[in-house]
Amino acid sequence: MHAVLLYLRSIPNVDREKVVLYGVSRGATASAMVAAEDSDLRAVVLVAGIYDLAATY
Repeated sequence: MHAVLLYLRSIPNVDREKVVLYGVSRGATASAMVAAEDSDLRAVVLVAGIYDLAATY
């Protein structure tokens, strides 16, 4: 997902100040992990993810 964000930000007509990450289910869990390391994201939308991995597995 880091590579996708780098690519997206390299596109000339993409406003780097307005990149939002949206994740559903396992994608929400992955998005939360990526967002914790990427302070340049404008917003993060997490839908129906598993956020307590220790309790789940």
